[in-house]
Amino acid sequence: LGDGDFAYSARLAASGDYCVIGSTIDTERQLEQRYPRTFPAHRDALLAQGGRLLFRLDATCLGTGTGPMYEGLREDKVDRVVWHNPYCGGVEVGDHRAHATK
Repeated sequence: LGDGDFAYSARLAASGDYCVIGSTIDTERQLEQRYPRTFPAHRDALLAQGGRLLFRLDATCLGTGTGPMYEGLREDKVDRVVWHNPYCGGVEVGDHRAHATK
């Protein structure tokens, strides 16, 4: 859950050991704009390995969220959830680090 440009998810999927569902709270368009050099390649690599991407997924409401991304996630058999990059809102990096250590 919470993979910025999906580099982590793509590498995990490339290991061949996992079927990966990568997620982010952002839209696909936002990631294309924010990571124009890295996101498309990581997205394509993850999909080529049989992985899935979920956009606009708020991980704080996995059990109660509505919409197709939540419904599809509940139907999947998920063995592990990895909180890779928790989202703190529009804060500066230093503020994010301080928040992450609390």
